[in-house]
Amino acid sequence: GGLTLKQMVDVYVLALEKPPRIAALAIDREEASGVKYVTLEQLEGIYREQPSDYVIVSNPEYASRLFRSLHKIVNEYYQTLPQEDSDDERHNKKANQLLDTITDDGVLVEAGFRGEVHRQSVWHRAVHIWMLDLASGNVLLQRRSERKKSFGGQWNCSSGHVKMGEPCRPAAIKSIGDDLGLTLFEPDEFEFLFQANNVTDTGHGHSLRQVVDVFCVTVPSPTSYHQAPPLDGLQLAAGEVDAVRYIAIDELEAKWREGKAVNPEFVIPDNGDEYGQRLFFYLRQKMRKQGTAPQLTAS
Repeated sequence: GGLTLKQMVDVYVLALEKPPRIAALAIDREEASGVKYVTLEQLEGIYREQPSDYVIVSNPEYASRLFRSLHKIVNEYYQTLPQEDSDDERHNKKANQLLDTITDDGVLVEAGFRGEVHRQSVWHRAVHIWMLDLASGNVLLQRRSERKKSFGGQWNCSSGHVKMGEPCRPAAIKSIGDDLGLTLFEPDEFEFLFQANNVTDTGHGHSLRQVVDVFCVTVPSPTSYHQAPPLDGLQLAAGEVDAVRYIAIDELEAKWREGKAVNPEFVIPDNGDEYGQRLFFYLRQKMRKQGTAPQLTAS
């Protein structure tokens, strides 16, 4: 107490495109009781506010040089990324698609180009489609292509944008058909579950803000798929989807509860608690109606 530590410090930065999961780290318990990831914006806030539970270097030059260097590294990384979302999007000029934009108050206003809407973190419309296998209690996930600028290599349900003036259900039908080749579902099999305002940090200096209509399709179905489609029979969209898997409701819910910091390989919105509670309630409700509800996992 009362002592000041004076050091000449060499500062290094280890820049990783895909940092390891916290659970995979071998922590020296004599040196640290725990670790966590924070965003660059959060770290700058910590240095400004100087909370007592953080070690803050008092020399203002340290913080100035540190954040200038970190921002430089991030900006140089951004320059290496494609300006559009993927090879497929560059070819099809999806960045120039017009999307309805929405104010913070939920008012539909003028249309904007998809690329600019993303970069400026403007609210816009989207759809999520969860496919549930009632026979096993598993849901289908797809891994976004590594070439995708946003959330590349991460697991999510099928998703898509809603173009200017387009209804949401046709967008949902098109998205799962384009992504996975699942084209046999009838329109009335796309059950609307709920709407959510999702904010998701892209990791590229902006957030994806979407008003999402969440749909669910179930198998087996008497009119389309009589059993869960085998993974090796799905037609993955080149440049969009790299892999697919089935995952148990319990396992997926546990990962959502743990959050993005623990499971960076999953797309989990910043409001994942609210979205997840509603999603897993509806999925379990469908399983109960089927009479094969999975067991709840302990919190």
